[in-house]
Amino acid sequence: MKFLFLIFLCSLNLCHTEGSGSAVTFPGYKVVRFVPQNQEDVEAAKKMEENPGILVLRQAGSVNQSMDVAIPPHMQTDFMSAARKQMPSSIMTENLESLIDRESMQLAMDESSSSTQTFEAVFTQYMPLEAVNQFIIQLQNLHPDMVNVSTYGKSVEGRELQMVKIEREGGSENKHIMLMDGTTHAREWISTMQTIYFMNELCEQDTPEVNKILDNFVVFVVPVVNPDGVDPNRNFDFGFGGIGSSDDPCSEVYHGPFPLSAPETQALSEVISSLKPMLYLCMHSYSQMMLHSYGCSQPGEINEREAEHVKYFISRSMLPIY
Repeated sequence: MKFLFLIFLCSLNLCHTEGSGSAVTFPGYKVVRFVPQNQEDVEAAKKMEENPGILVLRQAGSVNQSMDVAIPPHMQTDFMSAARKQMPSSIMTENLESLIDRESMQLAMDESSSSTQTFEAVFTQYMPLEAVNQFIIQLQNLHPDMVNVSTYGKSVEGRELQMVKIEREGGSENKHIMLMDGTTHAREWISTMQTIYFMNELCEQDTPEVNKILDNFVVFVVPVVNPDGVDPNRNFDFGFGGIGSSDDPCSEVYHGPFPLSAPETQALSEVISSLKPMLYLCMHSYSQMMLHSYGCSQPGEINEREAEHVKYFISRSMLPIY
């Protein structure tokens, strides 16, 4: 349940705190999953999401697509009783705070031993933004013939948006472009580390898998799309304002006043338009799913059969490990 902890760390608006600047806590919060069985249930789930007292972790966009919510103690009896009459539900986590406390202890232990860690040992803990930026510069210094770090824009709060290009000589004369990014959602810390690990593997390993990638692709990686903690995920111009977003500024899924209103999405959109990647991987952490285009009602061109084929082979490769 480690990922559930990550989902909550930056959700400050609904949590309990003891005072300004103190640690976020979720005493007695239960994480509950509801599964809509029909369109009426889907509409009921959307009404639940509007309740300001609960924290929505995953929205129910369609029939049989589960919705996960965190419910504070004072709401659990009435809310869960009413919701269970509407659709099936199950408790995913009895006490969220106990999970947070357990992992906080582990993070503290990792931090206390960080002074003795090697370059490779960075993958045993989560990196703050400063450490991410230091890591990619170090990677460039270690592999100056392969790695180039550049800035493609600035965030709302003026932080530089960093991109890493990894290219090796040799291989195909007509290499394709691959783009990977992480940390679209600031609370999904593991997505940052996925990109960091991927870059390190490309630079440090000499395996058939790595060689196949570098022989056929020029790889661009944005480890932190969102350094400020906002949610740019629904601010892109394609399918703007559709299912799963809201025009309510207080909503967890607020899409912004207009498409590309956030400098993070504007800058990334320009990168995508410029690179025109053949393969674009956007890393997230919540739930065990692989999603392909399109996640909105607006039609677009995609080879559905090919996309499902790729998803099948990825999941088959991951199954023995996870």
